[in-house]
Amino acid sequence: MAGCPHHVPVYPGAAVCQVGTGSDSFTPIHPGDRVAISRGIQGGSHIWASVRARWVSGSGATQAYTLSLADGTVLSTQDQTTDLAAVAPSTQAGETGWEESLGSRAFVSDPGALDGKSVKLHVDLTDEDGRACSDEQTFVAYLP
Repeated sequence: MAGCPHHVPVYPGAAVCQVGTGSDSFTPIHPGDRVAISRGIQGGSHIWASVRARWVSGSGATQAYTLSLADGTVLSTQDQTTDLAAVAPSTQAGETGWEESLGSRAFVSDPGALDGKSVKLHVDLTDEDGRACSDEQTFVAYLP
């Protein structure tokens, strides 16, 4: 018995990503924004990383986050595969097709040394059909 072939959806545009922050809601990061370093319940520290994407399959999307200093020194990497959740059109200027993944942790080993520093958060996203996008934003990390 033959299995059903996998149907690859046709999208009206290229895959697009927007890296942001937030543990339970998406907040876009803009150049120069201040983003808090959060303390975890087990004593570790992290920056909340989130992604919003358009024209990708939300099932089984692989997200690779890289947190680095402005000079390119890598501080941490985090890879995960999750399903993206659909975003209501009103939350993205009336446009449809947006999905998001919230609350990934970009770990910070020495939060005191990062306080007030310029930091880059980069995301690469690839869906189960191989559609890919990426985004990177530079911001100032701070300890609240």
